[in-house]
Amino acid sequence: MSTPEPPTRVPFTFWAQRKDRVFITLECPNSTNPKVNLTDDGVLTFSATAKVDSTEDEHKYELILELLHPVNGKDSQIHVGPRRVTMVVAKTKENSGPHWPRLLKSAAKNPHVKTDFEKWVDEDEEDELDRSTKFDMSSMESMDKYREDDFVDPADSDDEDDLPGLEK
Repeated sequence: MSTPEPPTRVPFTFWAQRKDRVFITLECPNSTNPKVNLTDDGVLTFSATAKVDSTEDEHKYELILELLHPVNGKDSQIHVGPRRVTMVVAKTKENSGPHWPRLLKSAAKNPHVKTDFEKWVDEDEEDELDRSTKFDMSSMESMDKYREDDFVDPADSDDEDDLPGLEK
């Protein structure tokens, strides 16, 4: 009698987005032979084997996600690391702009897909974040040319002579 093959596992998937891209992270520590494919239709496939517990057994991982909208696979980036697969998926020009209401085409809740709050930025705060990351200090004037006397009003002294003593 042969032992039954263990069931295929699904990696946890974390996602966040900006107006022009989607961040997707697949958690699959110690994976070997990972295969990742992203099509312009918005279909993401992943497969790998991994040893994730104290046994010597390798577990098979598979995932197929149908994203809500088509994407630009050519301009997307995929990085396969020892603990996770990280993707920056480029949205198409037609689907850039407003944030997607969800990641997947199906409105049903997927228990393996979660929000990546480390990368998440609210849509209304995204422009502010973009401005702060583009801030250029070289356009600022040097503070060396200002003397402290220009900012201190001699009539407004910090002398503590007029303060009453502390009561016990």
